Amino acid sequence: MREENVTRKEHLIFALMILLSLTIVIGEPEGPSFINATNTSTRVLMSAASIEAVAGNVTELSITGQTTTQSWQGYFGNITGQLILGDAWNHTLIDWDVTLPEGEVYVSTGTIDFSDGNIGCYDYESGESYFTLSELETSLGMNADDIDGVNETFLVNSSYPNFYAGTNQITGNCPMRQLNNISGTPSPDFYELLLYDAANQNLIYTAVLTKNGAVGFDNRTWNFQMIVGENGHEGDTTTTPYYFYAELNG
Repeated sequence: MREENVTRKEHLIFALMILLSLTIVIGEPEGPSFINATNTSTRVLMSAASIEAVAGNVTELSITGQTTTQSWQGYFGNITGQLILGDAWNHTLIDWDVTLPEGEVYVSTGTIDFSDGNIGCYDYESGESYFTLSELETSLGMNADDIDGVNETFLVNSSYPNFYAGTNQITGNCPMRQLNNISGTPSPDFYELLLYDAANQNLIYTAVLTKNGAVGFDNRTWNFQMIVGENGHEGDTTTTPYYFYAELNG
């Protein structure tokens, strides 16, 4: 969940650890029965460096620096849950604990309609009128040439595991990103894709779960790592509620 008391959003990539517990009907994504943000942090800023100035001298400098993105929020964590068979009154006939989850975590700014034929890859290359790349980046305070823009961050690629979002098979070329491991390099254990809900015109950030967990960016083991768009440009401290869904396969 989002922190409401963000006071230093100009230094934005928050790493927010999420623990998800889910009771779920087989094959149908739904909201978690429990979600807890156990830790949130941002990178520590570097101290200023100093060089002595001597009257009469001219000095060539080579400077390397880092600046935290103002366009993205990070989430990472683990997920547990159950597969259940039950009725409309939440009476459970039988259930199975899921200790090594496979599936996906779906995150969006609105509700998601997983009905058949409604979910597919977000296509920022075709210029579809429902939600263009320009509209998306403008909503996140990005410029078209930003190096941390949407199409610079998520590249259209077919090199990801095929899966179903509900009854919608996700194949082909979706915008995709691999999140980093402890060495700071993209890891095939942490896939994130951009999907689209046509009925509600919502972008869906989608993390593919790693069944046995994998060592992530902070040298700890996680089922998923992902980022979502968030505008922190020009002192914007407005927070955005994101809604989480998950789909488990036993």
